[in-house]
Order: sequence, then structure tokens, then C-alpha cells
Amino acid sequence: MSLGGLISGLGSAAKSLGIKEAAIASAKFVATKVILTTLLVSGLAIVLHNFIIDFVTAYIQASANQMDGGNMDSFVVQLTDLGAYLGQQLQLQASISVILSGLSVGAVRKFIPFMG
Repeated sequence: MSLGGLISGLGSAAKSLGIKEAAIASAKFVATKVILTTLLVSGLAIVLHNFIIDFVTAYIQASANQMDGGNMDSFVVQLTDLGAYLGQQLQLQASISVILSGLSVGAVRKFIPFMG
């Protein structure tokens, strides 16, 4: 619903119900939206957090069961080596350096009064 539709709806409600009833209806509408938004945002964060934790726990347990004796040290070393290899192939160091240099130039330009 757009803001214009909301305003015209509230205006027609004010004409048909009266100012007091329209104000009460508006307050109930806003309160309902605030409560639903709060519940959705906080509930979604909790559900996603629990899902991610369960997924990671199941993944670690499954990978530990595949290894000899459940030792995770060699598996972690292999994951770090893989991450370093991917970072080198994707040239992440150079790209992060360029991005941070651009951000620092922008921050310095804001401090100079005549640069805008």
C-alpha cells in the first residue's frame, strides 16, 4: 500500500467515522503494523540463527565422523589452505586494497573544506 493510498484511506475513514473513531482506527492500524514488524524481524533473526547453528553443528559432526578418530586438526588446516588458495586466485588482497584506498580518499576529501 502506498503512502497516498494510506492517506486517502484515512481521510475517507475520518469522514465516515468521525475524527475520534478515525484516530482510534489509525492508532490500531499503526500499532498492529509495529507489533507485526517487530515480531517478524526478531523472530526471523532467531529462526535463522538457530538454523545456521544446527546446520554448522551437523556439518562438523558429519565431517568429524568421516575422519580417523574424529581429529579435526587436519581438516581445519585443509580448509585454511583452500581459503588461502581461493583468495590468491581471486586476488582478494589487491581488490580489498583498492576498495579501502578509495574509501580512505573519500574520507580525506570530506575533511578538506574546499573539496566538497
